[in-house]
Amino acid sequence: GCILNMIYVYLLMMVTQRHIDDVNYLPFILGYVFICGTPVEIDQMGLRMLAAALGGVLIGLSAGIYSKKRNLKYVVCLRNLHFTKDRVQRVFAVKMAVGLGIAVLLGQIIGNEKAMWISVAVMSLTRPRYIQTKDRIPKRFFGTVIGCILFLVIFQLLVPQSFSFLAVAVLSYIYTFIKDYFMQMVLVTVNALVVAITIFDTPEAIITRLTFLLAGSLLAYLIGRFYYYRYGS
Repeated sequence: GCILNMIYVYLLMMVTQRHIDDVNYLPFILGYVFICGTPVEIDQMGLRMLAAALGGVLIGLSAGIYSKKRNLKYVVCLRNLHFTKDRVQRVFAVKMAVGLGIAVLLGQIIGNEKAMWISVAVMSLTRPRYIQTKDRIPKRFFGTVIGCILFLVIFQLLVPQSFSFLAVAVLSYIYTFIKDYFMQMVLVTVNALVVAITIFDTPEAIITRLTFLLAGSLLAYLIGRFYYYRYGS
């Protein structure tokens, strides 16, 4: 399974990223991470496929309406999918494949319901160039710490539990306007903990979040460092 995950992620990276600064791969890889993190029995697979198809249709329709209103001529078709031959992109695809393959395996071994947080951290921190990974790790760590504190203040002291959904909706809306990675991690952490406390108590949710973040960060760092010394990127 680990090897199959690596192969699939590698192929997905190769056909969705047209050039090194493309982030087209993100929704596909993130979707795969969530699927791996929330497995279903075979008798539920039909429902999952239907949900995925409907979600794709809704996203496509909304994107089409958005583009039409702004008179944008952007067409996605099968001929846009290609295998890149750029060395840096190939190395990036390998780093992502190895990192997520190992992260998913670790999550399966641990068996925690939120073990996919390891994979999410690896996906976010694995970048085309090693220096980018090094730059992101402290921002993600301290952003997560601040997010944990903000979560305690907002959802444990200020906002009643009955209004949690509204508060999450507001924070999610604010997130769409934020480009700074550190601040994005603050809001992502708050939203993730709101969901996690439906499974864990608050201290366990926070400890789990930080522990899996450290595991994912270490994995992304080691893989990035190895390929940096081997290929210089």
